[in-house]
Amino acid sequence: MSITRDLTLVSYASIRNPVRCDGEVPDNPVMRNQFVLRSTSPHCYTHCFVHFNWSLLTPEPATIISAHLRIYRRDDDGSPDKIYVHRVLRSFVPAQMKWAQWKSGSNWSVAGGEGNGTDRSATIMADLSGQTIRDAWALVPLNLSEFNLMKNAKQGLGLYMQDIDSPWYNSNITWVNMMLRVTYTPKAQQVIMM
Repeated sequence: MSITRDLTLVSYASIRNPVRCDGEVPDNPVMRNQFVLRSTSPHCYTHCFVHFNWSLLTPEPATIISAHLRIYRRDDDGSPDKIYVHRVLRSFVPAQMKWAQWKSGSNWSVAGGEGNGTDRSATIMADLSGQTIRDAWALVPLNLSEFNLMKNAKQGLGLYMQDIDSPWYNSNITWVNMMLRVTYTPKAQQVIMM
């Protein structure tokens, strides 16, 4: 018998590329469960990092059947965005993150957390580039091998907005209400005979 659980967010942060931002912008702009991957005021593109509540994965899984990122896209202008999900290898601290740092005093190997094999796994967990329908839920499958590694290490994941031709498009990209939907078979419960 399988179980499905929705894992909600514990913490999250957005970091903006200072080279691609107009004017003075806070390096860690966070709104309640809202992720602005590209903004027009000022013009920026952003990486978002999230931790999920792993304690909701009870009873303990024996086998993961599927794992999906559930997300709602609020706006879209039809531009050819490239957005990829990676497992983050650093134990990042959202309140302390900057484009250059994953926590106070600790730099990413590559700014923005883009170092494959050091800051993040080189394997793409999911490709969100095609999720362009405005005001609609998306249920995006995650790479199960990467998901299991993330689950076992209680790691977070990152949504990486790629800097293609130009980030100066005419609308924001905003996603809200992100969660992980996991379907699994639980471990057998031991019965102690008295």
